[in-house]
Amino acid sequence: MTDYISSKEKAAMGLALIKEAILDHLTEYPDGLHNSDFARDLGLHSEHEGGQPDYLTYSVLGLLMTEGRVTKVKGGARPHYVRIS
Repeated sequence: MTDYISSKEKAAMGLALIKEAILDHLTEYPDGLHNSDFARDLGLHSEHEGGQPDYLTYSVLGLLMTEGRVTKVKGGARPHYVRIS
């Protein structure tokens, strides 16, 4: 018998792993990180036809904020993201 994993299940598993990686990375940086730091440090650079850089991590950070696991701290030129304990 072959175990079949649907495309939707694979996507959900991948998203869960990316969220976990971001949260783990934030544990190492309690003062927070910028979106571009996640993309660089975790090898998750993204773009669309040369534009919209690093929207993948930006979107996942948005999901984590909605879940109440990350907060955005505004200040300076760019916001940074901090894990909520």
